[in-house]
Amino acid sequence: MLRPATVGVRYNFGLRSDCGGDVWFLEAGTLPPGIGLIDTGQLVGVPTLAGVFTFTVGVFDYPSGDTAYKGFALTVAPAAPTPTPTLLPE
Repeated sequence: MLRPATVGVRYNFGLRSDCGGDVWFLEAGTLPPGIGLIDTGQLVGVPTLAGVFTFTVGVFDYPSGDTAYKGFALTVAPAAPTPTPTLLPE
């Protein structure tokens, strides 16, 4: 399960494989804008759009030549509102 992300907040999440995969790749779907998948299995970046993004990643294991796939859904919450200062009467 992926940890949720927030618009404008740096995201870093490491994917893991039981097969000891060597190279990760995006097989299908769409990552949130601003987030990328590094071939070491790290999802990193700063998301720029809220929503639920579904995608499938693959991992290729060099010694065996096997490839495995898994689907994910990453929820990106809107940015926290910026407080507006309130002027006090004099």
